[in-house]
Amino acid sequence: MVSDSRGLVAGVTWALLLHAGAAEAQTVVMGGVQIESPSLVAPVAVLSVRRGDATEWRVGVAGWTASGAWTRTLSPSRALVAAVEVTPINAHSSNKLYVGGVEDPALDYRNSTMQAAAGFRLTPSSRWTTELRGMVLWEKVADLSDAARDFWRSPFAGLDISQRYDRVSADDVIRSRFEGVRIAARVQAYAGSSSWGRGTASFGAGQRVGRLFLRGNATASHGRSLNTVSAFLTGGSWDASGATALYGFPYGAFRIERTLLLTNGGADLRLWGHTEVGVRAAWLGGSGDAHHGAALTAATLWKGIGLSAALAVPDDDAFRGRWDRALVTGGVTAAVFR
Repeated sequence: MVSDSRGLVAGVTWALLLHAGAAEAQTVVMGGVQIESPSLVAPVAVLSVRRGDATEWRVGVAGWTASGAWTRTLSPSRALVAAVEVTPINAHSSNKLYVGGVEDPALDYRNSTMQAAAGFRLTPSSRWTTELRGMVLWEKVADLSDAARDFWRSPFAGLDISQRYDRVSADDVIRSRFEGVRIAARVQAYAGSSSWGRGTASFGAGQRVGRLFLRGNATASHGRSLNTVSAFLTGGSWDASGATALYGFPYGAFRIERTLLLTNGGADLRLWGHTEVGVRAAWLGGSGDAHHGAALTAATLWKGIGLSAALAVPDDDAFRGRWDRALVTGGVTAAVFR
């Protein structure tokens, strides 16, 4: 499932894997850490290897989630794919729950999860990719209501269908951005003791204009029979979160069980060399109240290592002179391609 700690670094990891898949034989090592005040630290490490026999495998850790993936290319347009993910503790940010964007420790629960998937990848052209996977999902929960524990008492089997269009001329792994357009849609349907499902469509664009780099994202999601465990998670002021970033709010600040509409964007100004300053803004709507936030960012490259920091505020706090909910975030990222 996508709504867990991997969302903190999904943008970085996805860009890395696209870059890795472009060569016939390549090894990629990426590592980094994202932090959010007052106490959230999310490490990430990924090793991706593509061999000359058209086999690619990947292992990684993102937050509390360990994952492995295997791809076997059958032809230029077809491939077999398989993956497994395990989150032994704090799955779906179960150790931090919020009400109206404010943490409420009394709502915390225990959650571990395991998911295995296998299927096909179709690439009829360099820009279009379709994936069809069968899945098995197992969630173990505690400290939730009896109804929630009954819902997750046994594994679920499901189908995962995704469609992606990429028209990208440059991909910056370190800064979690790209030049071009990306459009994606994904539908997941599960059956077991109950049935439930979720779907997401997203659009992203980036463009350099002189010393400025402009970026924007939009996401629309809808779920059926979702609950605390399976809800869409949003929040977080990292650019690595991509289309799910909600600047000014902590990661997982909102759990949306029905309809989610989220837009974010920003601009970066190059001052000198690889040093930039930027602004970000985001808006969340759909089920429940609407929220918005903004951030000031700074980033640079030092000997191939990306360093970033941001000051983010929710809603209209900055205009009201209220800084008690402000968040400080930062990150360090490095990647090696061979």
